[in-house]
Amino acid sequence: MRPVLARQIATYAGSMEPTDHRIGRIIDILDEYAILDHTLVIVIAGDNGASAEAALQRTLNEMTSLDGLWRR
Repeated sequence: MRPVLARQIATYAGSMEPTDHRIGRIIDILDEYAILDHTLVIVIAGDNGASAEAALQRTLNEMTSLDGLWRR
């Protein structure tokens, strides 16, 4: 299971890197216009919950977790 989880962690980090960069650009612009000290920045980075394909069975088909086929 470790290789699967390591890959998922790397994928998440890869998706967050450009997000972090873009948030940094917004912060820089607010600072450039001298309004950063008077601005509250709220970043909500969420998703739709746990990944169904991350089960121990390591399926890439989410439908198997929804219809219960993997439990049979």
